[in-house]
Order: sequence, then structure tokens, then C-alpha cells
Amino acid sequence: MSSGRVIIVYERKNRELETALLLQSKFFNAGFECAVTQFYQGHDFNLLGAGPDILIVPHLYNELSVARLIARYGRPKSIINLQYEQVLSDKWERLGHHNPSGTAMNAVHVCWGKTTFDRLRDFGVPSENLLTIGAPHLDLMSGVGEEYCTGQKRRLAEKFKLNETQDWILFLSSFTYADISEHRLRMNESVAGSDLKDFVEIHSKSRNEVLAWLEQALIENPCSVLIYRPHPDELNLEKVYDLENKYNNLRVISFGSAKQWIMAADTILSWYSTTVVESHYLKKHYQILRPFDLPDYFDSVLLKKARFLTSKDQFLEYLRSSPGAQDLPLRDEDVAGYYENIDGSIASDRLVHYARKMVRDQASQDFRVSTKNLLRAKLISVSVLLVFILYRFSKKFPRVSFLKQIPFFDRWFSEFDNQFSESSEIEKIKESLNEFKIAGSIQG
Repeated sequence: MSSGRVIIVYERKNRELETALLLQSKFFNAGFECAVTQFYQGHDFNLLGAGPDILIVPHLYNELSVARLIARYGRPKSIINLQYEQVLSDKWERLGHHNPSGTAMNAVHVCWGKTTFDRLRDFGVPSENLLTIGAPHLDLMSGVGEEYCTGQKRRLAEKFKLNETQDWILFLSSFTYADISEHRLRMNESVAGSDLKDFVEIHSKSRNEVLAWLEQALIENPCSVLIYRPHPDELNLEKVYDLENKYNNLRVISFGSAKQWIMAADTILSWYSTTVVESHYLKKHYQILRPFDLPDYFDSVLLKKARFLTSKDQFLEYLRSSPGAQDLPLRDEDVAGYYENIDGSIASDRLVHYARKMVRDQASQDFRVSTKNLLRAKLISVSVLLVFILYRFSKKFPRVSFLKQIPFFDRWFSEFDNQFSESSEIEKIKESLNEFKIAGSIQG
């Protein structure tokens, strides 16, 4: 007999799918029925039926967010919000956009550490709805040793025709607003309810300077491979591709999660990305590049505590020296406030244990939404379903491919291409998870 029915929804494939499949395997082992789907995968929409016992989502902001979930997956008994964005800038914390409001407060919100718990509690979310268990995505690094990292480098080298005997320098980009299109900027401003023009300037000029630093590094280190991993939302990459075409020791690779590349890389660089925590967790050599000071309101509340490389000369000197001789930019005590995993606990196990208790206690949360918002969400979901059907048709019947010439459909179809996962890709991730289990890094 099933322990209950769970649906895990992901939005950004590279950021979330691996963790969603890890959680799915844990729920299967605990006796649950568990499906994984993407927000726009229309074949998994349930517009009229009953919802699952537990719906697990990457974010949950307000009543409209709740209405969208009910419209697409039926009314769940409970919602667990994984909150993939918890380490924010002062500006985003002040705006409160990432804090759940209204009926969204009634869901269970996963907190990676005490800092997020305190922020949401002070905002008004009831303490009993805040679940502090650590970050599930860091479970994939628990117990990972040098041998496994060497194997990961070998696997990626084979897949991308890279030389595993060379040093790999990984740059994890977060330049999501660099040279952003006017349309996408307006869309993001609408969601944030704030003017974001300063983000465009900061991201664009910082990327330009970082690319100049990286170009010099490519020249001085011809026997190393520089891997530029764009952020999933970094869409304007012409300048980066120009550099790739100029130097054969630069590769721009979007495939896979940041964790996979961090494990394989010898040195990890970033600008603003909180993926430095994964590097810190694995005790990898990493540095944060800051060619320009960031406004206090802009910088991450965690990264503001770090030490930076602030000039090209300083950066190049770091690459010339032994990375092992350098102190890490962040201290353990700074990271621990945001990530409880620093104590070695397994967050995914704690989450599944909590879910079993919810089902056993027949927990049911109050997700009342207005008729207006629910109707709006249903109409949007039907529209997404229709676009999804046209997308599938365009893949199956070449005659329908003319739709991509229409900007509206081109944007949607490109998003589907970027975020949907083929069954073969999912199977490869599951194989990778099994390798983690064999290596002893995750249990169950």
C-alpha cells in the first residue's frame, strides 16, 4: 500500500532536476508514489481531478502562485516549498519578493539554515510552517571524495572531448542581466515590481571586464582548459561565444548541474553565484572575481563576507601561484548560518521523514484562493497547455515548424527546449545518482 502520492515540480532544469530525481528516489524507497514534472509539461496537467497528498515546488510567493499550482495539478492536501533562492541581496530581502505572502504562508517552507528561518519568521510566516533541514541539493556532495571527483572529471572529459590530464578552470557565471533584451527586462521588472536598469549596467560592465581577465588567462595558460558555464537565464552570450571561437582552450558548456562541474574542476571561479557554497562544501580551490565594487544593496548577504580578487593582476597572480596555498574566500562559520548541511546531515532524508509524518497525521493545509485568481490561473494553464500541444506537434510534424518564425511561439518553444528533459537525459541522471549511492555519498 502506498504511503501517499507526491508530485515534485521543477522549473529550471540545470538547477533543480538532479535534486528532484534524488528526492523522487527517496520517496520511492519510503513507499510513496512520486512523479517529477516541469511547470510547463502539459501532459502532466490535471485541470479537473484531485490533487496529490503533497506537492513539492521550487518556489511559492503569493496567492497567484498557489492558484497556478491548483489550476495545473489539482488541489493538494499539502505544499512543500523548496525555496531554491535563499541567499539574497539586501535589495531583494528589502523588497520581500522571495517571502511567501497571503495563503502561500500556509505551505511548509524548507529553510536551508537559521538565517532563512529567522527572515521568514520575522516577516510573519508561522514558525510551525518553517522546516529547517539544510539544503537538499548539497546532499549530492555529502561524502564525495577525491576518487569520485576524478571519476567525474573522466566522465565529462569523455562526453565533451576534453583533456582530463589538463587543469580545468571553471567559471560559474551569474550574468543574467548582461546585455539582456528589452522584452525580458520588462518581464522581470513586472515580476519583481521594481526598476532593474541598474542590474543591467552592473551585470554588463562586470561581464565585459571579467571576459577581459579570462582572455588574458587563456593566453597565459594555454595548457589549461577554461570552462565557461552560463547561468540558465544568461541568454545573450554572443561576446562569450566570440571568445570561444578565438581560443581553443575555452569551452562554453551549459550541460549539467553546477555540482557536476565543480566536482570535476581543479579551480572554480565565480562573480556573484552562490554555487561557491558547493565549492566550499567540497573544500575545492575557488575564488570570487570582483572587478568592480557592487552596491551594498545589490551584493549577496553571504558573499559580502567573502574576500575577493579585485584586479586582473591579482587574478592572474592567483592562477600562477599554487591554489592550495590560498585561503578560501568564505569561512565555515559564515556559511553555516545559511546552510545547516555544514554539520553533515542529509536534508533529503529529513524532508521525506517529515512528509511521512504529514501523511500519517493526515495534515491538510488551507489554500483558499479567490475565484478571480483561480479562474485566471486556469485560463493561463489552458493557454500553456495549447502552446505545449503545438510545440509537440512542431517536433513531430515538420510542416508545423513555421510557428517558430512567430516571436511569441519562438520564445515559448525555446524555453521548452531549454527546460524539458528527454527520457534518455533523465536516465543518465538516475545512473549518476546510483553512482553516488555506490560511492557512499547518499543513502537510500
